[in-house]
This record gives sequence, structure tokens and C-alpha cells, in this order.
Amino acid sequence: MKPHVAILAIAGTTSLSSPGIAQEVVDAGTIQFNEDQVAELYNGTAWSIESAYGLDVEGGDGDIIGHIEDFVIDTDGRLVAMVAEVGGFWDLGDTHVSIPWEEVDFQVSGPVGVPVTEENVDEYNLFNYAYSQQDEYQPNNDGVSSDIAVGVDDVQLDNRLWRASDLIGTYARVMGGEDTWANFGFVRDILIDNSEINATVVNTTPAHGPTVYAYPYERMQQQGDSAWWVPGDPTYDIPILLSKVANQAEFDPERMNSE
Repeated sequence: MKPHVAILAIAGTTSLSSPGIAQEVVDAGTIQFNEDQVAELYNGTAWSIESAYGLDVEGGDGDIIGHIEDFVIDTDGRLVAMVAEVGGFWDLGDTHVSIPWEEVDFQVSGPVGVPVTEENVDEYNLFNYAYSQQDEYQPNNDGVSSDIAVGVDDVQLDNRLWRASDLIGTYARVMGGEDTWANFGFVRDILIDNSEINATVVNTTPAHGPTVYAYPYERMQQQGDSAWWVPGDPTYDIPILLSKVANQAEFDPERMNSE
């Protein structure tokens, strides 16, 4: 699994790659949180993916069996599964498993409860999911290797799934003008509420602060009125003019899940 750190992007501009985003729409309010909305992030039920990494995982027998490694998310921004490293004291040795999100008893401060035991661990193959005809994820036991994967980053996902760690650390860009993107910082966190992405947290480069902002998450481009990211893209694009970017509420990561 890749480390949860990122190198700041170098300030600069690149050509705008998404036609149809005009300057007059880049100030749309849906891409910013105001001060009251930021306060709701602190005081509501949202929680931080970054803070969840490394939390203890409690197995079905009541023992601490490992820790959280990552989360699997679908292209609608819904949590699908939690990835954990477990079994250091079992005959299996350390291994990674994927637990369907509906089977996870998540606690912000840990430990996080899962039904995994030494006897049933082979039922939780890493990333062993496929879409049903109803477009809901179900465990897929046909045509998939039964071996429990050792390396998290080497496992290929369904094309409608991605890891939270794939987005964290991705460079963030804002609009330098009508036809250009400007490097701005990097995605430092993902905030989850009601089992789906509520917001992304962006750390700016020293040239722009450094400052931290939170942005409402949208799963796809909406003609310039929301930030977007497609799994595999090298950048997270926020359609705000660079000259306007400071006119928004700052976000304090230390206030998330602090109680």
C-alpha cells in the first residue's frame, strides 16, 4: 500500500483539457463550503479516511486481529469494503482481507469490529467483488482466485472500484484562467458521511498559503459547477479561478474527529 504522504505540486499552468467549462461558471457555489458548512463537517457525523488508517480491527472472537489498511469505493462515491491487514498471530501470518462495508462496525476512535475469525478468513478474499445485475456489489466467488492477496497495491480492481489511497496524494488543480489549469496542491484526505464521500480535503502549495480547504465531492464532471476526479486521473480538478480561491472558508483538519 502506498504511503499516505504526497509531494507538493509545483506551481504552474497547463492547458484546459475539458472543453465547455467557461469562465462565467467557475464561481458556482456548489464547489465551495461556506463557514457554516465547514462547521457542520466538524460537528456532524462525517469522519476522516486518513484518521482511520491504522485503527485496530477487532475480529468476530473479540480479539484485536489487525489494523485498517485501506477502503474500497465505487464510482458513485459509496464505500464498498474495508481492507485490513490481519492474522499476525494465526497460522496464516500477516495477510490482507476485504470486508464488505455492511459487515463493518465502524467506530471513529476504534477498534473497528469485523466478523473475521481464523476459521472464516478465507471467505474475505481481497477485492473479491463484482456487480450484480441490480448494480449492487456482491461477493464474487466464481472465476476469482481463492488465494488471499499479500500485496494491496498489486491487486486489480473492477473498473468501477477504486482505493481511497488512489485519490489521497493526487495533485489538485484550479483554473488559472478560462483556458488553463494551475497546480494548486494535493488531496490530503477524504471525508465520509453516511457511508459515502461527503468532501475532499486539499492542502495548497506554499505559494498559496499553505492553506487547507474542503470541497464538496461530486462523482463526475457537471459542466464546471463541481470538483471531479476519475479513477486513474493524475489530477483532481476544482473549477475555481485561482484569483478567487482564497475567498472561501478554510478547513482545520485537527478539528475532525477530535472528540
